[in-house]
Amino acid sequence: MILPKIDDECKSIDKERADKIAGFLAGVLTATAPGHLVEKCLENNDFGPKETVIFSLGKAAISMANGIEDTKYIDSPLKIILSPYECNGALDGFKKFVGNHPIPLGDSYTSSIAIIKMLQNAGLKNIIVLLSGGASALFEIPEQSIGEENFSRITKCLLDAGTDIETLNGIRCGLSSIKCGKIVPQLPFTNYRILLISDVPQDRLYLIGSNPFAYHKFVLPAPKNKCLGEGVKLNAPIFKSKDGPNIQSDIILSGGIFVESLEHIMRKDPQIVNIINFNNILSGDIKDIAKLIPSKLRAEYSLKREGFWFLGHGESTAKVIGGGKGGRNTELSLRMMIEMSKDEIFSFMSVATDGDDGNSGLMGIIVDNNLKRETIDENLDIYLKNSDSAGFGEKYSVQIKTGPTENNVSDIIIGYYGGYDESSVRKK
Repeated sequence: MILPKIDDECKSIDKERADKIAGFLAGVLTATAPGHLVEKCLENNDFGPKETVIFSLGKAAISMANGIEDTKYIDSPLKIILSPYECNGALDGFKKFVGNHPIPLGDSYTSSIAIIKMLQNAGLKNIIVLLSGGASALFEIPEQSIGEENFSRITKCLLDAGTDIETLNGIRCGLSSIKCGKIVPQLPFTNYRILLISDVPQDRLYLIGSNPFAYHKFVLPAPKNKCLGEGVKLNAPIFKSKDGPNIQSDIILSGGIFVESLEHIMRKDPQIVNIINFNNILSGDIKDIAKLIPSKLRAEYSLKREGFWFLGHGESTAKVIGGGKGGRNTELSLRMMIEMSKDEIFSFMSVATDGDDGNSGLMGIIVDNNLKRETIDENLDIYLKNSDSAGFGEKYSVQIKTGPTENNVSDIIIGYYGGYDESSVRKK
């Protein structure tokens, strides 16, 4: 991973505030390294290593699996990793598989079938699952009546439509042969220990990576969704019986924990006095969020009468309406800048903590009052209509590109608000 950094050639934004934002993000990504959290959590686990399978899957699969290296489970006879990224030369002793994200395609289906066969034939009684967001697309076998091609088509349609996560996973549950606990009766294990990195609202276990090992009774929607097409049947899961396996689940990292760590790092800066944590503010459509955040900033400033830093987390939704480059984070940053007045002092970034926002290849873009004034005469709606918010960021060199961070909690916002520039206001 390349740590977050502002382009040295960037002249469009306040470099000092932007460098602080990048530095804070670099610090929190280092402090919340998933491998260390996994190692710490397994220190006192009582599963015998020779009787235990390790299965790591999701966007943070590689970093979580690295946490096994200094534990007794390095001697487990079967260790499996399923990631959207190649892990060549790493993780000795692991069976390595690659899947597709965000839409399950051939690699995901082929890998999933092979992995389930390995699990079924393991001959061991325990399994430790290291699960992070992204597993929903990586680990999938559709119901036989649905078929792989149809499942892929439906998933893309739902994502492009900005479907909320609860509805999306309810439909996935009905189309999948392994989600919502459907996989558990297919496997031989007596004991499950599941360590999760949450990237979902309220850290609901059944939503993290469309958790295949969590029984959940989704209210399955009527099959009238335009993405489903005609004749698609949603199959509800069979729920856990009283004599089923023992399943223990623990969240080791989440958006809330990530933001708490970020705030701790920010408070070490002697120049920062005031920090406001908006907590789970990223909920709903980004168009609404982009209006909500400025109103909250102005309200807080009216009480404090001095500048402050702010942060928050959550999971928003956005519709793809064009063929450009971007994601919900880059688009939220652009929309946020549009909503702010040219006389307000601010810096803002919405962050994809996995380093890959939508199809942008970016962690996000930083916007501020300097960029607002520089682009005041530009038609920014064109970028929104083309879903090309990343293109806007790259044009002005305000993008942050890290590549995969090997972490994946919910989206994060971080920024500064300083009220109105009084000198600018007096000139009117």
